[in-house]
Amino acid sequence: RILNNKQPLSLQTLDAMTAGTVLVNGSGVTLNGNMTVNTNLILTSGNITLGANNLTLNSSVEGTANSHVVTNGTGSVISNGIGINPVVVPVGPDATSYNPAIISNGQGRDYSVRVVVGHNPAIANSARAINRTWYITPNTPPPANVNILLQYATADANASASATALMEVGVHNGTAWNLV
Repeated sequence: RILNNKQPLSLQTLDAMTAGTVLVNGSGVTLNGNMTVNTNLILTSGNITLGANNLTLNSSVEGTANSHVVTNGTGSVISNGIGINPVVVPVGPDATSYNPAIISNGQGRDYSVRVVVGHNPAIANSARAINRTWYITPNTPPPANVNILLQYATADANASASATALMEVGVHNGTAWNLV
């Protein structure tokens, strides 16, 4: 089943569904239930807005600032079976911000990914950080390190943050932040 959103003037709302290939090529899609894409998600123009719903993917997806998955609520993108090769999870906290996570050496795990504006939980020195929190969770703990690359725009940095100066990157273990 191919879903092709070519409605230029109105946003489409979709109930829960499973599809083979989904092409987003128009104003965008808002989910009103969980969606699973078994083969390909093609983001040409317009966003998929999750709200409280999840989008499950079985392949890497290229996104852009104009076409990505908006994680504006508790919903996440679930990328299944990430192995050695890099997999792009094309997320952003809103329609104008694109902050994908690129995961490799995922050891066959499924990863849930979403990004929000701000730091939650709060960090000690937010001036040395990007104004984003990425929530990346494997379905089961991997036995070895996983490679995660986070992308952000210069405008996403807090006031004193500079990519060429000292920056702080933290991982929250459920209790406290650990600087890495």
